[in-house]
Amino acid sequence: MENIEKPIRGISGSTLKIIAISTMLIDHIGATIMEEMIYALSGNYGAMISMFNLMLGMRIIGRLAFPIFCYLLVEGFLHTKNVKKYALRLFIFALISEIPFDFAINKTFFELGHQNVFFTLLIGILAMYGIDFFTKHFQDNKNASSLSRLAVALAAMLLAELLRCDYSSLGIAVILLLYIFHDNKTLKILSVCSIFVLYSVLTASILQAFAGFAFVPLYFYNGKKGFSMKYFFYAFYPVHLLILGIIVNYMT
Repeated sequence: MENIEKPIRGISGSTLKIIAISTMLIDHIGATIMEEMIYALSGNYGAMISMFNLMLGMRIIGRLAFPIFCYLLVEGFLHTKNVKKYALRLFIFALISEIPFDFAINKTFFELGHQNVFFTLLIGILAMYGIDFFTKHFQDNKNASSLSRLAVALAAMLLAELLRCDYSSLGIAVILLLYIFHDNKTLKILSVCSIFVLYSVLTASILQAFAGFAFVPLYFYNGKKGFSMKYFFYAFYPVHLLILGIIVNYMT
C-alpha cells in the first residue's frame, strides 16, 4: 500500500504575506483617503463621527501588518543563503518607495521627517546580522558577546530614531525580540506584545496595543514558504502608495 503524504496544516509564509499586505492596505486607506474624507465632512458632525469610527476600525485592522512583516523578516534572515543580497534588496525598495510614501502619507514628493517601513526592515536585518556576527566572534567570551550585541541593538534603535523611520526604535525592538526569542514562542509573544502595550501607554494611544493580535495568524504558521510571491510582495508597497497618493492629492 502506497504511503499517502498528509497535507501540512497551518498557514504558510505566502499566506502570511497576503494577510500582511491586505491589512496594510486597509490601514493605509484609512490613514489617507478616509482621513481626507473626514476633513471634507467637517461641516457635518454626524457623518464625520461615523467616518472617524470607520477609519479607526481600519487603522486597528492595520496594526496586524507590521508584526507579521517583522516576523517574516526574521524568518527570511534565518533561511536566506545571502544576507547581503537580502539587505541590498531592502535598500533598493526603500529608495524606490520613499517618494510614493511621502506622496501618499505626507502629500509631498520629499519629506525627511518620516521614512518608509523598508528602512526600518533594512536596519532590522543589519542589526540581526551584527548580533549574529558578534555572537559567533565572541563565542568564548560571554561578557564581550553580551556587550557587543547590546551595543548593536542600541545603535540600530538610535539609527531608526535619527532617520525617523516608520515605527522607529519600536520597530527595531520588535524585530530583535522576534529574532532573539525565535525558538521560544511564549517569550516571543509576551515580549513583543509588551512592547506595543508600553508604546501605547507612552503615546497615550491604544491603537498600537492591537498589534498583539497579529500573533493569532502567526501562531498557525507552519514554517513552510508556500507559493513564491517575493517580488510582488516588494513591489506592492510602492505601487499601492503611489495609487493612494494620486487619489488623495488629485481626486479627493
